[in-house]
Amino acid sequence: MPGVKTVSIKCWVFVGSVYENSVNNGISHFVEHMIFRGNHSLGTGNDLFRRFEALGGEVNASTSFDTTEYWLDFHLDHMEEGIDGFCKFLQEPLFEKIEIERSVILEEVLLDYNDEGDLIDPEGLVDRCFWPDHSLGFPIIGTIDSLSKITVEDLKNWFNTYYRPGNMLIGVTGDFEAKQVIDQIAKAFDSRLSSPREDYQSIKPNPLPVSQIQWGKFKDNQFTVHWSFPLNGLSFERRLQTQLIHRIIDDGSNSRLHRLIREEKGLVYDIEASYHCYKDGILISLQAVVSLKNFEAFLSELVNVVRDLAQKGVTQTELDLAKHRYRCMLDCISDTPQGILQEMVASEIYPAMKPTKEILEKLEMTTLAEVNQIATSVFQQQLTCFAIVGPKSEDADRILRKYITPWLLPR
Repeated sequence: MPGVKTVSIKCWVFVGSVYENSVNNGISHFVEHMIFRGNHSLGTGNDLFRRFEALGGEVNASTSFDTTEYWLDFHLDHMEEGIDGFCKFLQEPLFEKIEIERSVILEEVLLDYNDEGDLIDPEGLVDRCFWPDHSLGFPIIGTIDSLSKITVEDLKNWFNTYYRPGNMLIGVTGDFEAKQVIDQIAKAFDSRLSSPREDYQSIKPNPLPVSQIQWGKFKDNQFTVHWSFPLNGLSFERRLQTQLIHRIIDDGSNSRLHRLIREEKGLVYDIEASYHCYKDGILISLQAVVSLKNFEAFLSELVNVVRDLAQKGVTQTELDLAKHRYRCMLDCISDTPQGILQEMVASEIYPAMKPTKEILEKLEMTTLAEVNQIATSVFQQQLTCFAIVGPKSEDADRILRKYITPWLLPR
């Protein structure tokens, strides 16, 4: 990217909570934290941050269910030093001061539980509902019990198993000669043993959740709700169709959730939809935060949105706008080094993803009938989960069941 002063480098390690078991749940996230705790070449955690900040840079990381991602944005003037430091950062953790970092993570875990030790994270409640017997149902951060038992040897073994060339993907964008950077990275990792890319266990559809209504009891003046709908089976076409449905129900103030529930009714401030793809399917979720006094009116309107999608699907006008906004988004990605990097690696990271050219070609061919076949089948099914966090009461539970019972399996 000639003339751009920012260099962006990212590394994706193909490991996350879906690779874990009930005993070591949270270990992928724990290793991510320990990478920042100190380094054989870069010094202590404070030294490490100081080095990267001296490059005009910022380093950070995150762990998901299937990848752990590290990134560094820095100034072009420090090109060689930045690449070298990032490669050492990924390969030479000290794994010292484990108890300090364990304490930090345990404090983070407490955000997901109430004062009685019950889970109050809506996403965690949904995952537990749909996948009680698979690691996809595990919390990414782990549990208090599992985190308390992880040893430094466990962390080192996990690191040595997954942080290997072949199971890591590195991408760089900026104003530089590609061959020079590739050679520098290859040399930095030359001593590391390679291994094939790891994969996780396939997921069998769960025919009957233990409880389709998951309550997280929390003293508050609002409810946080997640209503989730699974779509079994994943393909490039299904992923694209789901993305278009997502844009129709949550992409700007004119999309269905915002227009019908927030803008026209004023029932909520925070409302959105999301979708998560894993190798065996997709999970679509409608999410909102609503006051106690607006709870019943909100549920009535939300059910109307879902019922309309289930019975009528979406319109051609909505689909045309969603396609146009998707094309605009793909064009705008090229405005930043970070966006270009994300586009370059997306098909290597995300299940059933394709390069932009293929997305645009398939986008033009996607029909209203195809999108509506997905929309109606997803939103009319009874295999759903409703997670709600807030002050549980018999009255609130009765109101909830009054509206969503048609989407619950008969017991």
